[in-house]
Amino acid sequence: MWRATLVVAGQWALIHDRWQLADVLLTDYDNWGGRRSDTLMREWAFARMNMVNWDGAEEALLKVPQPSAQTVLLIGLCQYYRHDPTAEQTLRRVPDALQVETQIRDYLLGRLAQKRGDIDRAYAFYWHAASIQPRFLPAVYHGARLRMLAGDDVAARQIVDGYARQFPGTAHPDVVMLRSYITARRVPPDKEYEIVSF
Repeated sequence: MWRATLVVAGQWALIHDRWQLADVLLTDYDNWGGRRSDTLMREWAFARMNMVNWDGAEEALLKVPQPSAQTVLLIGLCQYYRHDPTAEQTLRRVPDALQVETQIRDYLLGRLAQKRGDIDRAYAFYWHAASIQPRFLPAVYHGARLRMLAGDDVAARQIVDGYARQFPGTAHPDVVMLRSYITARRVPPDKEYEIVSF
């Protein structure tokens, strides 16, 4: 009965963006021997990600006895933000599948390739991430930025204008910033987006 109370209260806290409370309640639920289902551990990890506790989020995800592909993706996400060298290996294990946010996988693989200096491969990953989820601004931002690094401001402008045409109500500050940098023919800053996902 107590475990059921903890898990219901934890889910209420998640719905109301009470990350710290959700973490406390789901920690207690786990300490009381609660079931470590894939979905529940992802919810617990989600609360911790929102508190920028990547170590704690990964710890929750690693408790899942048989992790789904989405859970493996989230483990790789946590490893990426923890600068764990195993992140790329984990992300490469994530298959193309329904119910899996593969745009995040490809974006993070692009970031890792970019950090290694493999710009062409990084761009290909960003392009693929944006083709999976056109609203995924991190991939659009870095794709345009890499075109600017290559001196191709025309291609960079096409990427940003294409995004703005698809989503005309979007006046995201990063889109405005990209346009100003492209107009000035300057390379936008390298930006590390913090992605939180369930």
